[in-house]
Amino acid sequence: MKQSTNNHQNQAGFTILELMIAMTVFTILLMICLVTFLQIGRVFSKGVNMTLVQEDARNITSSITSDIQFYNKPFTPVVITSTDHQTKYFCIGNHEYKFLLGAHVGYGAAFGLKRTDISGSCPDPAGDTSGAEMAGNSMQLNNLTVSCPNGLCTVTINLVFYGVDNTVFESPSGSTPAYKAADAQCTGALAGSQYCATANYSSTVLESY
Repeated sequence: MKQSTNNHQNQAGFTILELMIAMTVFTILLMICLVTFLQIGRVFSKGVNMTLVQEDARNITSSITSDIQFYNKPFTPVVITSTDHQTKYFCIGNHEYKFLLGAHVGYGAAFGLKRTDISGSCPDPAGDTSGAEMAGNSMQLNNLTVSCPNGLCTVTINLVFYGVDNTVFESPSGSTPAYKAADAQCTGALAGSQYCATANYSSTVLESY
């Protein structure tokens, strides 16, 4: 009986200090795993957004250069500012391209770039919101130029995907919510900027004769 009592006395358990140390180590490891998981999610989202914005920029330039290449007479597309002083537009063959710089696609009535079928003339698109949107939702067109020196046309575009937070590119001058700084980039420590992506795309084509 005495021997049995000694055996019970010699059995040792975890002390409170040891339990606290173990819980601290476990908590730190759990936090490291959580941060790593969140970072992987952000990188994946960033990659998806970059693919979307690059694809849209490529499709836009491809559409414009195709019209230039296959329209059956030489010309130089001229970008014109509409009478509403915001919309810019130009026409190639039977297509009119109208666009707003710094506008958030999908925010209210704002649009980025729309292509409309026309016949003959190149009408002023002021107040006209018809046409097929070529920029994806939650995107912003910062620049679109068409230059054709000596019949060699270059189309240049800068397109930004601003992600889930449309205040990422808040203009310091205090522009309206649907229109932000037209030179917005995915830089800085602004909230949501880790999800945004930008694409600069340029394509050159020879005019059809």
